Amino acid sequence: MKYALKFRTFGPVIAVAGRASLLACVVASIGSTTAIASDFDPFGTQTTVSVSASKALLGPDASQAPCQTTTISSPLDLATVAELALCNNTQTRQVWTNVKIQAAQVGQAQSAYLPSVQVTGSRSKGYFDSTVKGVPQLDYQLHGMEHDVALILSWTLYDFGLRQANLENARQLLAAANSTQDATLQTVFANAAQAYYDLQSAEGALNASREAEQSAKESFEAADAKYKAGVGALADKLQAQTDYAQARVNRSKAEGDARTAHGTLSVAMGLPANAQFVLAAVSISLPDTAFVQSVDALIDLAKRQHPSLIAAQAQVKAAEASIAAAKAEGLPTLSVIGTIDRNEQPGQYSFDTATNTNTIGLQLKIPLFEGLARIFHAVA
Repeated sequence: MKYALKFRTFGPVIAVAGRASLLACVVASIGSTTAIASDFDPFGTQTTVSVSASKALLGPDASQAPCQTTTISSPLDLATVAELALCNNTQTRQVWTNVKIQAAQVGQAQSAYLPSVQVTGSRSKGYFDSTVKGVPQLDYQLHGMEHDVALILSWTLYDFGLRQANLENARQLLAAANSTQDATLQTVFANAAQAYYDLQSAEGALNASREAEQSAKESFEAADAKYKAGVGALADKLQAQTDYAQARVNRSKAEGDARTAHGTLSVAMGLPANAQFVLAAVSISLPDTAFVQSVDALIDLAKRQHPSLIAAQAQVKAAEASIAAAKAEGLPTLSVIGTIDRNEQPGQYSFDTATNTNTIGLQLKIPLFEGLARIFHAVA
């Protein structure tokens, strides 16, 4: 099964020649943002959230859902390793959830531009007795139900940039969350790729150590046979025996290193450390040198495209917007207010009364003093 992995943004990758082409093929395509289904999203904020924690991992069939690999193919190639790592890693799921939460915060900030309408209602049963001393004719009792229903409208017309600052803050935090997700995906992928190649290297070293051990064993057997036949020196036999013992030690160490690398790759893919799998054969073809760039060019590219730096820049802009919002909270707010109210209650001498009240007007709210809390908020 083949996978096309895409990143929306990817910073420069400095890799050795043996890894560069495969890294470029896999990393350069880790997925563009895909809209996520939502029950109700009038502002379309969830369109900035990827369909899964690992973004788009779609195969040749466009209908194929990402992160559906349930069995480990044998042998494992780097694309499958990357998919398993990106899908199973808890960090990718955490940052993906943070993006979803921040996208909802953008929608919440946009909703401040819409009017607020609410309905209130009450129903109560009352008892009221009135007695006038010496004039019993004026005595009366009120027993009955009271009803009140009201429709209340409030719509902020102007607030000196408070809503705009809050919206800008939410948007910049969303941009930072998306870039942080990209950086996390890159880190997870890079760690998985590093573990993949470390295991390839460890297995190669183990094979070499086994061949060296076999060669040392044969040399020792030949030296031992010569010594027993009387045509070889004892020193030659002892030297060959020492080399053979050292070769066995090296082979044992290589086996341990291979097991450690195997467990590291298993954990990177979200599998048990003792999961059984084999790796695909190492390609003997070497990449071209088109990826080689000067250090200055790579640093300049990182400043412009690396998601960690983009996230930091977005966080700075979000902080600036938060300061602007704190300052705008101390400025006047102009709103439209309206009320439709109907009140029914029992009246004197059994005459019930019904009152209809309709109001509409402008409300100007001017904060005067709030205990200096806003000043400290702006400083923070």
